[in-house]
Amino acid sequence: MYFPISISKSSFNLFQKSTRRLHRSSTATANAATAAAAITGSYLGDTPKHCRLLTYPPPRQSIHTIRYQSTTCPNEKQLKYTPTKNASMSHLTTSSHTTDKDIQMQELALSIQLLQDQKRYKEFLTSSDYPTKNDKLLSDSKMVVEYYANAKASLPLGSTTMSGPELCHSLISNVILPHCAQGERVTLTHEQLECILDLCFLTVQSLGKLCIKHNRQRGWNKGSDEGILRLGDLAEQLLRQLLNTPFCIGTGIENGRSSTGNHKVKGRMIAKVTRLYNNTLNTWSCIASTTLNTTMAKDAAFRAERLLLDLATSRSRGALVGGDGGDSVDKKHHDRMILLEYLKPDVVSFNTTINAWSKSGRFKKNIHGGKVDVTTISAAERAEAILRLLQDLYDESRKFDNHFHADDAILPDILSYEAVIYAWSRALDCPQAPIRATRILEDMVERYYRAHDKEKDVKMMLMHQNRHHRPPFPSRQTFSSVLTTWGRSSTTDFAGTTSDSSCLEAIEQAEKLFCQMKKLGQDGYEQNNPDTISYNALLQVYANQIEYLLQRNAIPSSIREAVGLFKRMVNILEEMKAVIPTHNGVHITKVDANPDSTTYKILLQSIIHISLKVLRLKKNEPCDVSVDDCSQFALSFLRQLQHFPTQQILIDQSIKDLFTLLAISKNLEGIKTALTLLATSQLGLSGHEQITVDHLEGLLEIICRSAEQKGMPATEIVPEMEKYMLHELQKNFGMQPTTRLWNALIDAYSKLASSHIKYAHDADRIMMHVLHKYKVALENISDKRGDSEHLLVARPNTFTFHSVITAYAEACNIIKLPYKSRMKAVERMEEILSMMDDMNEQKQKLKSWGDIQEAKYVAHVTPNSKTYNVLLSTFDNCIKYTEDMHDASHIFGKAEQLVEKMSTNVNARRNTTAKPDNYTYATLLSILAKTKLPDATCKAREILNTALEARLDNFDTIILNNTMNVLSSRGNCSSDVLEMFQQLESESLKSKSGKIKPDKFTFSIVMSSLANEGTIEAANSVETLYHRMLNYFKAEKDRREARKIQPDIYCYNAIIKAWSNIHTCESLLRAESHLDRLIATRSSVEPDGSSFSVVIHGHSKRLESNAAADCERVLDKKEQYQRRNRKIPINIGDYRTTIQKYKQELNPQGCLQILERLLGIMKEDKSSRFVNTHQLTSLFNTVMESFFESSTENAYSTIQDIFDLMNVQGLAKPDSISYSILMKSYANNRSPDSLKAVNEILQKFLTEPNLSKTIRPEQNAVLCNILFEACELSSPCTNSNPVTIAFDRFNSMTSSDSKVHPSHTTYKHMFAICKNHVQNELKRNDLLKVLFRKCCADGQLSEEAFSVFKDAMPIHHFDEVVSSMVGRKVNERKSVQIMDFPRSCRLNVSAP
Repeated sequence: MYFPISISKSSFNLFQKSTRRLHRSSTATANAATAAAAITGSYLGDTPKHCRLLTYPPPRQSIHTIRYQSTTCPNEKQLKYTPTKNASMSHLTTSSHTTDKDIQMQELALSIQLLQDQKRYKEFLTSSDYPTKNDKLLSDSKMVVEYYANAKASLPLGSTTMSGPELCHSLISNVILPHCAQGERVTLTHEQLECILDLCFLTVQSLGKLCIKHNRQRGWNKGSDEGILRLGDLAEQLLRQLLNTPFCIGTGIENGRSSTGNHKVKGRMIAKVTRLYNNTLNTWSCIASTTLNTTMAKDAAFRAERLLLDLATSRSRGALVGGDGGDSVDKKHHDRMILLEYLKPDVVSFNTTINAWSKSGRFKKNIHGGKVDVTTISAAERAEAILRLLQDLYDESRKFDNHFHADDAILPDILSYEAVIYAWSRALDCPQAPIRATRILEDMVERYYRAHDKEKDVKMMLMHQNRHHRPPFPSRQTFSSVLTTWGRSSTTDFAGTTSDSSCLEAIEQAEKLFCQMKKLGQDGYEQNNPDTISYNALLQVYANQIEYLLQRNAIPSSIREAVGLFKRMVNILEEMKAVIPTHNGVHITKVDANPDSTTYKILLQSIIHISLKVLRLKKNEPCDVSVDDCSQFALSFLRQLQHFPTQQILIDQSIKDLFTLLAISKNLEGIKTALTLLATSQLGLSGHEQITVDHLEGLLEIICRSAEQKGMPATEIVPEMEKYMLHELQKNFGMQPTTRLWNALIDAYSKLASSHIKYAHDADRIMMHVLHKYKVALENISDKRGDSEHLLVARPNTFTFHSVITAYAEACNIIKLPYKSRMKAVERMEEILSMMDDMNEQKQKLKSWGDIQEAKYVAHVTPNSKTYNVLLSTFDNCIKYTEDMHDASHIFGKAEQLVEKMSTNVNARRNTTAKPDNYTYATLLSILAKTKLPDATCKAREILNTALEARLDNFDTIILNNTMNVLSSRGNCSSDVLEMFQQLESESLKSKSGKIKPDKFTFSIVMSSLANEGTIEAANSVETLYHRMLNYFKAEKDRREARKIQPDIYCYNAIIKAWSNIHTCESLLRAESHLDRLIATRSSVEPDGSSFSVVIHGHSKRLESNAAADCERVLDKKEQYQRRNRKIPINIGDYRTTIQKYKQELNPQGCLQILERLLGIMKEDKSSRFVNTHQLTSLFNTVMESFFESSTENAYSTIQDIFDLMNVQGLAKPDSISYSILMKSYANNRSPDSLKAVNEILQKFLTEPNLSKTIRPEQNAVLCNILFEACELSSPCTNSNPVTIAFDRFNSMTSSDSKVHPSHTTYKHMFAICKNHVQNELKRNDLLKVLFRKCCADGQLSEEAFSVFKDAMPIHHFDEVVSSMVGRKVNERKSVQIMDFPRSCRLNVSAP
């Protein structure tokens, strides 16, 4: 059976019904259904008119009513059809690349084209040698078409160019076909007719290739979609015109239709017409598959479908007119032949249309980078509908025709099914896609078995493989496509959402299909054995399930399920690598199922996903797999990947995640192994495909960033990466480090510099290494001795130097960095900046008069504003650690010179990128505010005026605010600050870049400056400013500007501070009223710790007796607010202020009460907020000192309790002051056991390991002196011998290994101890002599010590000791003064 020539009327009705069903089945979207109805309804007459215009323009006239119309071109220049050179040279445009043959073909084409003119054409027909010219016309046309039927060919015409395929179309449609339709005057042979068919085929084929070419270029016809669609229209128009042209055939076909030879001719005609028809459909399919435009792809697929249904329907109606369903002839042209009669759409026609739909589906990317369906679902539905139509037509033909004589021209083949399955595999957003694809596969298998006797065994079926009318059996590619569909949609359920059931069903269905493939292979269908693609599709289903499970949080149960699925994936891999024993005993591998790069990539991605989730598990959560196991799996898969020279670089997200895993798991050796494997796997690729240093730079950044996530310090990995990347990879794989890689390493060290300054030195070292190699290469190039290797040497750039400067700046932020090291870092930063200036100057000179090659190679290093600002910021940071005013002044001088240098370079056009900006002037003013220079006010005004004169982009108010800060820090300068603020409000203070608006920081500075005055007038002024600021905020309509002027807590605290600083009861009551209003009002402004602290400080300055109680009352109010607002931290300063006030009022119990209150708050808060232990220790010491100074009875006992409380709490540790107060309290008690207690306390202090490392020797000497004082004041009835205790401690101080040495106070107490407690006069005098000589030898002879010695020593012994030192005889004690002794005797006496 030939379709549709011999189709019966009932079959034709079935065709119409199937066509309507085709369009009803496409219900994905309303537009798709309406457009489909418009296409087919226009020709079948069953669709309303308003539906026909939704997608396409009005359809062309139906092909069976189109008749030839002569095409003329009266405006063309009249030339005879004589291909001479002079005839058409005016129309041609030649170039240097034009050959003689090109010119010949151009002239020949234009000569044929001129036959469109009626007058010229009549002369051609009436010429005496017309038959010869007619044959020559066809032969010349064949030459032209064969020459120009090429997508790359073109014909230049003046300022425009016509493509070769378009030229061929113009010649055939405007000249050849109209000429052949002239009736008996133009009689063709069947060879000439076949030649015309061949010319049309070449033209249509070249138009399709031209569509592909232009779609790949993406920019043809300025991105217009109509230009591409026009090529499809040209192909379709040529086909329609050819099929409707009435050809007059002289002999062969029409006169002998029953002859065997003519049947062969007729068969060739049918084949050629059908091939031309299918190529026209293929043109639309090419457009649909290659264009990037979604609408155009869908439009092209619709055009292909319309052409399929239109011509098939038109031919069917023409056949019915004939009455016999055979070879009908037009009644008007009984002696002519229309090629429409020979059109017989076959399975290729339907397959081409199905391919057009299956490849027309398009995605778009969402914000997360994923794919979102646009037309894939509707395209799959259309493709399946056409397949169902093809199946129905074939089934119906089997009913009307003899089954054994039916032709399989429209029998669906395997390509028909696979194209539809492919379309569904691309419909990712359709939850029904895998089910639809599976149904197609099942239907394919069912049709195959239904066409055979099911009782026959498999071998009999294999013997009838070549029988006609046999439906196709699915191949491994068919099964793999369905598996791929399940794999792509395994994370979506039937409702369009992700669920466990959808994933599990995908795995179940995929395994079922896979087992079916294996069974078919075992039953004899070896071509259905699973191959690598099938295995990979199955692995992808498992991989998608793992990815879905791990999308949740790191739940142990999900990870266990994922690990179980991964084990199944490993088993599948082992199955792929398994060997098969043959009947000869030889073991072979399944070559078709060997793992490839895709296999290992899927496994690598899955294990990396699992491992990253395992890392997020808590320590107490169990897991079936460790991170080390995951790393080993990943590295093994990466080793396998290196055996597959892939055509793409392996640096994808999976590899990046692998390095993240290795870095977090602290697997440094694994990182090196992975880098080596990556480099090795790329050795066989070309240069642009290999791993470059840019990839290594990205990996280095990932490694450094990931290493810090789980505690692996980058300090360990960066030096190793430097050694590996810059030495081993360069040595083994020849990778030359580039500037970007050097900069990546420098930047990595720069980020580490905030932990230790040595990393800044490492960054500096790398920079100097790069600079040295660059200078050597530059010298060789300058001396004309340079080669290509010198040109490849990395050149430092601005970022290289800037990163090193930033590294030193980060190191200077380290609090514990010694002052000298900090200043050396600043000096090094200045040197690097000077180097940058020199290199920039060198670059400018070479641009003017240097060698061209040298100028191209010289490094482009230009310090910009950011570089200078980094150095200025370092100055601002270092000035906080200055030791005296001279150093601060020196730093400010450097900063001032730096800013002046920036302005000079910009004005001289030496460096326009280093223009001072807002940050520059603001930082300079911040440095000035910390210097406390006497002329700081004048300098601040000068800097402000300079900034106002400079044309800064959007003058920042922070410059003005910093200026006010400098003025307010000078003390009693609130009038200057207020004056500047008034100038700002009156707009007399302007910058050249525009008006300056005050912000909330400006108001806060002015209000704080006025609040420090401590007067009622100033406090009223602060309130007035606050209300003015509030009015500005309410009047501002721009939200962004309103936020800048919105009052904050700092402004409100200025009001509270202004009234608190007056230090009167009335003013403090008013300050508390503001505070209470702030607490009670629920607004964006809430009180902070300073709101309460200023009131407490104000009460502490009062002289009334109840001031301390008021301090405690405000403190209690703050504690209550803290319990409601946990953001406010504990401020020990408030408690110290209150305790100090109670101490001034001689109320030690009040001090103890405040301390207990603080400890209760800390216990209630569970110490979650930071408390300074040193401040807390100082607070304990103040309370103990208050008891000591109050001289209350048994004060030492209370002090001992407070001291013990420090140790019990654990938040505060006793220091030397704590021990000294405790020792003094026991010493003043003068009880029999006091001396013993003091000695024990001192011994405990000296043996405390934590204190011995932090306490200086001078502090130890103070505590020893307290012991000596206790010995001096001890009563005779003491239980301890004061002389023994004193001399034991003194001997330990004077020993050679002692770090504590006696002071003049020590000797004073020792003289008094001998005087008071040594009863034996002779022994007492000997001890005094020895002590006095020791005192003079140590240089510790002071007035106090000498006075006690004179009183203790008898006059004759005094004269004996002193006369030898003063050089004269001493008769009276009063006659000798301390100045009479040598200077060495009092040299080491320190100030009291």
